[in-house]
Amino acid sequence: MPVHYEDRELRLHKTVCGSFGNNAYLLVCKATGESLIIDTPGDPGAFIDEAGATNVRGILITHNHWDHLAGFAEIHDAFGVPVGIGAPDAPALDEYGVSPSLDVSDGAVVRAGRLEVAAIFTPGHTPGSTCYTVATGDGAHHLFSGDTLFPGGPGRSSSPEALQQMILGITGKLHT
Repeated sequence: MPVHYEDRELRLHKTVCGSFGNNAYLLVCKATGESLIIDTPGDPGAFIDEAGATNVRGILITHNHWDHLAGFAEIHDAFGVPVGIGAPDAPALDEYGVSPSLDVSDGAVVRAGRLEVAAIFTPGHTPGSTCYTVATGDGAHHLFSGDTLFPGGPGRSSSPEALQQMILGITGKLHT
């Protein structure tokens, strides 16, 4: 799996998995080799191989839709690490016999080595949608938005109220 981005602190791998072409991310602290996984789409074999070369410290899920969880059992079984998902979406992990143990409430920070990944609670796409951001000493900022934000605008919502909630999260939290 090729490196998507690299600076002196972070090596970021992005791979496309599953029948819907979902992204899975591996954030690696270059100083320690510790890493975090963001999202777990289907057919994660190559992704697991790449992550296995690091010391995986946790799995972060952006939201509870099946296409972001299709490879969850396989990835979680491979690493057996703590998981974080927005509290309203956490019941989706029940079918895997997993309870979230990483705090990903709004503003919480999850660490892997020297990397600090901040959670941004952005409900609307799902009730527990959570984006993640990491900044490095080189001044780079990376946002992992799941389906909350796409290059052309917001993701799908289930109602006008949910769309309004998502837009408020995008404009009030992500754009800032």
